[in-house]
Amino acid sequence: MTTACAILSPDADIHLDAVAPYALRYEATSDDAAFDLTTPTAARFEVLKPDGEELSWSATLTDKTTTTATLTHIFAAGELDIPGDYRIEPRMDTPSGEFVAEVKVLRVRQRFS
Repeated sequence: MTTACAILSPDADIHLDAVAPYALRYEATSDDAAFDLTTPTAARFEVLKPDGEELSWSATLTDKTTTTATLTHIFAAGELDIPGDYRIEPRMDTPSGEFVAEVKVLRVRQRFS
């Protein structure tokens, strides 16, 4: 059985209260392989919600090569509960420390009535 998943990249729009199968996907890149993206062992998204609340969303880490890695988080109930801009900061744990990627914005909007 295959389950479809609506995947969004950071800097996208999504509707208020979206849940699975909606997911957030971020592709990390290391242009010159200065940082080996096969080394991360865990990943997450640090999130700043529009009301100032800070939280952490778990992420799976897949498709790792020396120059790319994909982080994915499937939305759960209550995570996208406020309309506005969610600042998303992807992070990966490596044996030598934490890799912090560029902050992106996920815009959560009200549904049409």
